[in-house]
Amino acid sequence: MAAITKDESGATVITVLNSWEEEACLRTLKKTALKNCSKEVAEFAECSKHGTIRVFFACRDANKAMNQCLRQYTTDGELDRLREKALEEKIQRLRATQTRPVPDDEAAPVHPIFRRNMK
Repeated sequence: MAAITKDESGATVITVLNSWEEEACLRTLKKTALKNCSKEVAEFAECSKHGTIRVFFACRDANKAMNQCLRQYTTDGELDRLREKALEEKIQRLRATQTRPVPDDEAAPVHPIFRRNMK
């Protein structure tokens, strides 16, 4: 659901992220989680190198430790925080590029050939 509002200056403010901005938030969340849990991920990867089907049983403890660590950094609250940050950056970017509307009297000059029809 898109929420479009006007701020105090009358400018339009969009309060929704598009799909690629959402995807960027998810990528950032995953990247941060993997960076913070690199030790547990490396232990699970090392354990899983030594087998095929038996990995599920042999690496159960390493998998549990890795998932527990990743769960700390991939919460809905953390994703919401990243969305808020991305949304604030988007709003700032839109405000920086938004121009004020031009009043009719300051509009581009009319070509002389068309002035005769305006009288």
